Amino acid sequence: MKKSSFIDDFANWLSINGDRLPATLVASVDRKGRKREYRIQGVPSLRVWVGDGSLEVAVIFRRQFVDFLRDFDIALRQTARGNYYCAFRTYPKYMKDRLSLLRSHSFKPFLTWCRENIRADRLLVIEMEPGSWSAAHILTRQELKIRWARLGPGFIIKPVIEVQARPVGVGPVPPR
Repeated sequence: MKKSSFIDDFANWLSINGDRLPATLVASVDRKGRKREYRIQGVPSLRVWVGDGSLEVAVIFRRQFVDFLRDFDIALRQTARGNYYCAFRTYPKYMKDRLSLLRSHSFKPFLTWCRENIRADRLLVIEMEPGSWSAAHILTRQELKIRWARLGPGFIIKPVIEVQARPVGVGPVPPR
């Protein structure tokens, strides 16, 4: 019997829980079983990358990686007694079966994050210094007003969920 992988476990969880997400995830690239990429329908700037113990939400702009918005990674370990835990945690939670740990540590927090951030009232702010650094954030309009003065000179503001793929703001024009 083939040992289950994190990639397969996520795909199985997604097939059961995908309708609870605010947008549909569509597998688009499978890199020889080592990493799978999902596109989020209506959200062209975000990708979900799933690998061996990694679940990450990445921002892609003009076909270039910009930043990770969030990761839900796990370093799965098993004790001598057969309990599972995540080695990343200072005070790990021990569980009798690995799928319960994956669900509570990675998959459910991913679902919660998606529900809070993949929404029509959220804005994706991409800051860039060409050839140097880039960063991305998902903000409400109110959060954007607060952060406005701290944005660097090169930035793009886009709705997270796009009806049309064009920025709503570029450069130094303040939002309303």
